[in-house]
Amino acid sequence: IMTFAVRAGPRKMLDICVGLLLVNYAAAIVLSLVFKNAFKRPFMIGVHAVLAAVLVRRSRTVDTTSKLSIEQFYGFIWKLFYTEFL
Repeated sequence: IMTFAVRAGPRKMLDICVGLLLVNYAAAIVLSLVFKNAFKRPFMIGVHAVLAAVLVRRSRTVDTTSKLSIEQFYGFIWKLFYTEFL
């Protein structure tokens, strides 16, 4: 079955998924600017900017031909998710 993921290929899918996560980090930053009293703005902006930068940096090191590299990046993504709950 020729799904979108199969047609796009692993690198393109990785880039799309990282892009979607970056949109979420950008939204968190924008929301902290819009709702000034709802969040601790410096903390919210700083943490999400750092997490976004680390995500981009780490995504560039993924070897999409290596199962181990993909699995390690997947584990890293879960660590980012867990960080949101701290």
